[in-house]
Amino acid sequence: MHLPKAALFLLLLGAVVDALQAVYAPEEDRLSEDLLKEAEQRGINFNTLLDDILVSARKALVLAKEDTVPLPDFTEDFYQKIWPFVVHGHLHCTKGSLRSLASVKRTGDAKLAFKKSKLIVLAPIGLQELVVEYDYDASILHLGTTGNLFANVTSNSVTLAIEISISVAGCKLKLDEAKINDFGPIKVNLTGLYPLDTFSSVIAEKAAVSLHDTIKETAERNLQKNLQKIVEKVPCHLPGLKDM
Repeated sequence: MHLPKAALFLLLLGAVVDALQAVYAPEEDRLSEDLLKEAEQRGINFNTLLDDILVSARKALVLAKEDTVPLPDFTEDFYQKIWPFVVHGHLHCTKGSLRSLASVKRTGDAKLAFKKSKLIVLAPIGLQELVVEYDYDASILHLGTTGNLFANVTSNSVTLAIEISISVAGCKLKLDEAKINDFGPIKVNLTGLYPLDTFSSVIAEKAAVSLHDTIKETAERNLQKNLQKIVEKVPCHLPGLKDM
């Protein structure tokens, strides 16, 4: 009996899922290189699938003008020892923005997992560039100055997890997770520091510490929000299957 291409592919992909269920208990979060290779041999290229999603994500972020998002104002006190005294200063930053969320790209190969009864594709992704800008004013003793603060994140890594739902009706993608699991040091540069040049290191260090969690949380929240919308609209592109 001759089966239509779509029906045949459903049977083949179903065999992969059945094999996962046979090898791993549903409650275990385990990866299977052998099963990933088997799926790819049957025409399923998960790297291509994720690359298509990220291309759509980059375009959507730019078109929606969400490549740049606002950051909250913040104020920090800092202290500097000027023998024999310790002087107290203030740093106030406003009009902050985080840009280059559209620089997201895949940084490693996708892996297939069976996670809590779900078929999941996992892949490491990252933001090639993540830039912060603020206006600032700083003061210490009777001296004060204003300028611009620029910061960039030196390294980052995000785990992208996408659930694939498969039925006789076709296939559907859903974002399971987009979590930042590595967020490297923040490098801060300040313009217009004169006459506070002497305090540049302590001001930059204070700003970097203050910004770290804010930037991480903002980047992760906006990636999750935008990827969620995009993933649900992107076709599965699995050969022989209709998109639900």
